[in-house]
Amino acid sequence: MNYTWSGRKRSAWKGIVAGVAGGLAGAYTMGLFAQLCTKTSEKVNDPKRHKELQRAAADAQESTAKTADKLLRPVLGRRLTYSEKNAAKPIVHYAFASAVGSLYGATAEYIPVTKSFAGAPLGAAVFVGAHSLALPALHLTKKNRDYPLVLHASEFGSHLVYGVTLEGVRRLVRRLLRA
Repeated sequence: MNYTWSGRKRSAWKGIVAGVAGGLAGAYTMGLFAQLCTKTSEKVNDPKRHKELQRAAADAQESTAKTADKLLRPVLGRRLTYSEKNAAKPIVHYAFASAVGSLYGATAEYIPVTKSFAGAPLGAAVFVGAHSLALPALHLTKKNRDYPLVLHASEFGSHLVYGVTLEGVRRLVRRLLRA
């Protein structure tokens, strides 16, 4: 039999379900953290600097709309409209977050070190791999140097929140799905 050190039977499908739940919750809390950063920026920066940071953040967030457009253009045979892109942004964000969560959840079932440090390494890895490397390489965002350092810090923090939330919810759901 295939058991974890805690005596619970390993299960890929339960890990995936728990990971998806964690990924969705992580994406949600990531958005809340980003809103908090925006409100904080508004209070600590002068209005001109705050507007500049908002424009940079909005530009960086357009990657989800660009992703939806690139994925759906071959299917639809046309570009997405502005309103379709706006509708697609949260879908792309939550789909990616749940896909990463499913992989994380399945991996956590069989490689215990994956769960170390409450999911923060996962958040850091997603920040580096997806946000800092893949998006600019795929021309879905500008180069990293084109954004202010404070925006990178906020994004890094958001991704840490994602990873920690994912692990916390994954752990809770996995307990509920006892094996």
